Amino acid sequence: LYIMFIAQVVQIESIRALADRVKNDIDLQDNLKLDSISASQLSRRLKEMSSDFWGAVFTQVAKIAMQKTTNSLSATPNADRVHIIDASTITLCLNSYRWADYRKTKAGVKIHQCLVYQDGHAYPDRALLTTAKNSDKSQLDELLITDPNALYVFDRGYVDYKKWDDYCDAGIRFVTRIKDNFIINPIDEKSVDGTKMTESIVILGDPKKTIMRHQLRLIHTVDTKGNPVVILTNDFKMSALEISEIYRSRWKIELFFKWVKQHLRVKKFYGQSANAVYGQIWLALITYCLLLL
Repeated sequence: LYIMFIAQVVQIESIRALADRVKNDIDLQDNLKLDSISASQLSRRLKEMSSDFWGAVFTQVAKIAMQKTTNSLSATPNADRVHIIDASTITLCLNSYRWADYRKTKAGVKIHQCLVYQDGHAYPDRALLTTAKNSDKSQLDELLITDPNALYVFDRGYVDYKKWDDYCDAGIRFVTRIKDNFIINPIDEKSVDGTKMTESIVILGDPKKTIMRHQLRLIHTVDTKGNPVVILTNDFKMSALEISEIYRSRWKIELFFKWVKQHLRVKKFYGQSANAVYGQIWLALITYCLLLL
């Protein structure tokens, strides 16, 4: 783990370059309690380690990061947490990674991530790794937990009327953004005092096909550039302004993915198997948590 942490932070190009780094760095040797380690030893060890093991390590480290962060930030660590859910695709060469189903001309894997945002700070929580062909919404249930203090935020890639009805039944609160082709059945509409925003009570869907059982709130607002934004939520207690600001926080997960891809090694891999690729991505997420700590 320590060696791979160094590989991630320094973005070392290959297993051989990593072995050379250990051989030529006396301070690193002292920390590792090793004089040297060969490229073949490193390669063999990485093959032996299941990516599921690294996934379990990430879960533990993320939990510690969450506890230490929230305890130091808030007197009420469980209050008003925003759980932001999104996915990011890493494209791969089809000839080298044929197991990673994506498109006819390219392969790829996908990081499905839940990022917790509280008191102005964000930290990774739950994560799933799949081939890129898996849709975002197919992994949504695995990233959600029933928590009365959690408000989930996700984008337009997670549309599923049945799931949303189930979430309403389970008391899972969510905020999302809708597509232009939604069938909206308005029940009530009003303007938001002191703003140009409007909000409505609606039921989504076609009565002749698929229609939701639960009523939702629809909020019409604009983004920072003045473009119209339509936000949907099953939370009827928070103000329209609060809901609008919470949806804007979704940008935090975009910044998270951007940082990971720019500063850690998740675009080029030390091996070509699914175990090697997933293991390296888990190690990158572990590294992020360790840096956060």
